[in-house]
Amino acid sequence: MPVMLLRSIKPPELMNGTRCIIHNCNRHFVEVVIAAGIYSGQHYSIPRIPLRPSDTMFPFQFERKQFPLRPCFAMTINKAQGQTLKVIGLDLRQPIFAHVIVVVVVVVVVVVVVVVVVVVVVVVAVVISLLFLSLLLAVVVFLQKYKNTELPLASWTLRVVAPPDTRSELVELLKSTIMVGILRKYV
Repeated sequence: MPVMLLRSIKPPELMNGTRCIIHNCNRHFVEVVIAAGIYSGQHYSIPRIPLRPSDTMFPFQFERKQFPLRPCFAMTINKAQGQTLKVIGLDLRQPIFAHVIVVVVVVVVVVVVVVVVVVVVVVVAVVISLLFLSLLLAVVVFLQKYKNTELPLASWTLRVVAPPDTRSELVELLKSTIMVGILRKYV
């Protein structure tokens, strides 16, 4: 049965709000498996803990022992805060205490989507930049190889004029890369 821990017992593994699955029960301990998070799949024994009421109506104190667990087939928006969930469902048939929370949930989902899109755009931009640099490298190698020669390109002739002893640091750097070695085979 899915349960949620109601007290922090062993930080950071067993914290208030940790979702678990009951594996075994006895009178003094409940064996659970953590259901989600970085400690997912780890087994722990949860003991009964003493609970005391906070009101001081009586001249003596009550104490009882219970397992700090609650069934958790669903959770409130407050308990879901700070958790990474693959799928969420909102039951809006009954009004919730503040409509702002719905807006917050929607904004958080939108922010996650925007972050994913930004990461994809950055990765695509880096790949395009690397392709452009590879093309630039090929042109530099081509021009270095065919200095002071005439090359027919379709109906045009390209004349590359440069003193034979001039070499920039950039060309030297580019020549030392693997890409230049590959291009030399085919040019």
